Amino acid sequence: MEDIKEFEDWYNILKIESTATTNQIQNAYRKLAKIYHPDKNKTTEAVVMFEKISIAHTTLCNEEKRKLFDSQLFAKKEKKRKEMEMGNARKKMKEDLLSRESIHKKRKDNEELQRKHVEQQNEQFKQDFINQINKQMKEEQQKHRDQFKKDQEYQLVVKLKWKSKLNYTQDYIQNLLASYGEVDSFTFVETPSSSSSIALAGFQLLDSVLQILLNKDDLKSKYKIKVERFKGSNNGDSTDNIIFTNSNSNGVNTNTATSTFKSSNSTTTTTTTTTTNTSSSSSSSSISPNITITTTTSNSNSNTKIPDLNFDDDDEDDILLKMKSFKK
Repeated sequence: MEDIKEFEDWYNILKIESTATTNQIQNAYRKLAKIYHPDKNKTTEAVVMFEKISIAHTTLCNEEKRKLFDSQLFAKKEKKRKEMEMGNARKKMKEDLLSRESIHKKRKDNEELQRKHVEQQNEQFKQDFINQINKQMKEEQQKHRDQFKKDQEYQLVVKLKWKSKLNYTQDYIQNLLASYGEVDSFTFVETPSSSSSIALAGFQLLDSVLQILLNKDDLKSKYKIKVERFKGSNNGDSTDNIIFTNSNSNGVNTNTATSTFKSSNSTTTTTTTTTTNTSSSSSSSSISPNITITTTTSNSNSNTKIPDLNFDDDDEDDILLKMKSFKK
């Protein structure tokens, strides 16, 4: 019976304290034997229990066996205590580990949130920057479109200059220009100086302007006509007023352009009148306008040379707008 492998606490089996006396041990045994004796209790549990209380009684009533058992019990309890302490230590270590992991995870989560926040800020900054660049590009494109539109108007106009002594008429000049393209508008203006004349010719197509500019040397060598893009310069001269008027009376169209140019030493008024016969009986004939040019010059200094006619950018804008209604 003593070869039972599982360690049993005989004090616990007899339900007594480890300090119990021999009499207390015997009384406890008798009390339990009445319950678990095989003659009174035939159950398997009673048989096992009776065997255990018998071993407990024999062991604890023998002084040497009891001392040996007490030492074994003490070692068992000490081992259990240490295991509990180890368990508590492991539990604490585990709790500490979990706590550190929780702190680390929380820190990483915060770092991730901060990283995402920085990324969002950078993305927003990038998008704002792109939007700003796009806005600036659109504004620049619109500015270029406006400038291009304005430049196109300039590009469709050429300035012609020749010596007045050549006595070129508008018909003659327009016939020369017609070989390069259809002339949309024509303004024939005398310069304040009688030595040279200026005309402004507007074309419908840019290609016509390019053609005439490509052949400007030919016009200069053959006809002594200087051709250049209509782009004036500001040399102290200005155009105070340019007036284009149209009238129609008895089948005759009269277009009048009156321009007043000022310089530091003189004031020049130039009036250009174009008269065109438009009667229905001559619908198949070409239009031959007559031009009357009147120039009035007032000099504050009679010895001062009158400069050639020049236009600044504002004058050119004004002339371009008014040339649209001043057709050939």
